[in-house]
Amino acid sequence: MQTLSESLQSEFGKGFSRRNLEQTSTFYLQYPIPQTLSAELDIEDSLDSIRKTPVFRLSWSHYLNLISIKNIEQRRFYEIESIENNWSIRELKRQYD
Repeated sequence: MQTLSESLQSEFGKGFSRRNLEQTSTFYLQYPIPQTLSAELDIEDSLDSIRKTPVFRLSWSHYLNLISIKNIEQRRFYEIESIENNWSIRELKRQYD
């Protein structure tokens, strides 16, 4: 990861630190993008997939805090609460700590 970070930073500049790449990778694994509708065979499955697709309405900092919650149901709960109650990052941390 460090080698990739150095390579990306030399080519594109700031924003590709090892830590940032690790956080981005973790985010990608926790919030996967579903297949496109054209790749789905069953329309009902497609609609269900759309309903389950996360809507990213929080800041990157909120998601960095949320991905530290290993239990998926708990993470989703705090994500929804953060959105509905307009929690700051500090309030989010206070609620789940």
